[in-house]
Parts: sequence; C-alpha cells; structure tokens
Amino acid sequence: MACARDKAAPRGRCGRSSAVERFFGAKFRRQHPVEKYIADFACVDAKLIVEVDGLSHTIPEQVEFDAERDRVLGENGWRVFRVKDSDVLSNAPVIAAKIEQALMNPLPPLGGRGQGEGGAPAERD
Repeated sequence: MACARDKAAPRGRCGRSSAVERFFGAKFRRQHPVEKYIADFACVDAKLIVEVDGLSHTIPEQVEFDAERDRVLGENGWRVFRVKDSDVLSNAPVIAAKIEQALMNPLPPLGGRGQGEGGAPAERD
C-alpha cells in the first residue's frame, strides 16, 4: 500500500488516514492532542501513545525534546512507545506484536526516553 507522500508512508502503514483506528480491539486516534503535544497515535483508554520516529529524532536537540516530552507525558499517566519509521515499513508484524503486548500488559508510565520509573527501560523499538 503506497501513500501519497513518502514522508507519511510509515504513519500510513500503521494506520489509515482516518481519525480513529482500531488495533487489536483498541481505538487509536491519529494526530491526537495530548497535554501540549500532538501524538502520532494515541489510545486514550490505555493511555498509550505510539510515536513513529524518523531520522530527525536522532539529532541531539530532538532527542532532548523527545525526552522532556516523554517525561511530561509520563508524569500525566501516559506511556510512550517509540518506533523507528523504517521498522514500521520493514518489520510491521513485529511492531504490531509489540504494540499488542503494550496494550495487553500495561506498565507504569515512563519517566522519559531510555529510563522509566524506578530505572526500568523505556518502551522503545
């Protein structure tokens, strides 16, 4: 399935362009406002955000911004699951299984990129 813009292709593969998607029975909202941010995909019921990150998320300033964003969202009860856009395209079944696992086994909110509460590793793939 090809998307109109290459830039949007990984997000398009995760969910069609409609505002609400169903994934393993969970309702995800695309480009959903959460706190002062816009989440790529948000499941409000599970308080789970799925972020599809491109190469720009490896730039030090963006890494710092993402860590602060994840911290703020975590403090407000949200879990953030980050996935590389290239993995969405090349490993969609694996990514889908990990999202399903996050939906089925809710963990405490994360305290920021790379480290969750109590030193637990962040949900990132």
